[in-house]
Amino acid sequence: MITKTLQALIWSRRKELPFIVFSSFLTTFLLSRLLLRFVLNSESIPVMFLYLTIGGQQVHVHHLVYGVIILTILSFVAICYPQVVKRFRHSSALALGFALGLIYDEFGIWLTLNPFYYAEITYNSIIVISSIFLLIVYAPPFFVWNKKRIKKRQQSKLPL
Repeated sequence: MITKTLQALIWSRRKELPFIVFSSFLTTFLLSRLLLRFVLNSESIPVMFLYLTIGGQQVHVHHLVYGVIILTILSFVAICYPQVVKRFRHSSALALGFALGLIYDEFGIWLTLNPFYYAEITYNSIIVISSIFLLIVYAPPFFVWNKKRIKKRQQSKLPL
C-alpha cells in the first residue's frame, strides 16, 4: 500500500528528487534535534560537540558549519562538474537535504546570534521550508489538473 501511494504521488510524477531532498532535510532536522535533546539533558551521554582552540580560546563548532561545508562542496561540484551531479543525482539530493537540515536546524542561532537551541524561530523556519518543499512536490499536478478543468468547462460553456 505504501509503495502504491509513493508510486502515485511521487515517482509517477517524476518528483523523486525534491521528495528525497525534503525527506532527508526533515529527517536530519528531527534526528539532530533528538540527538541534541539527549546530549544536553543526559549526564551519561558524552558531549560530542567539536571544540577548536583558536588563539588560546576554545571555540564551539556548531553543526551548521558542517552543513555549510557540505553545501559548498555540493555547489562547487554542481557548477564545475554537472555530469557528476547528474550521474549521482539521488545521492546529491540526499546530501543537499542533509546539508539544509543541518543549516536550518540552527536557524535561530545564526539569525539572532544567540546560542539558544530551542528558539521558536527555528521551528517556524522549518515549517515554512517544509511547506515550500511540499508545494514543489505536490502543487504542480494540482495546477495542471485545475487548468484542464477550466479548459474543459470553457469548451462546454459551463460556469466555472
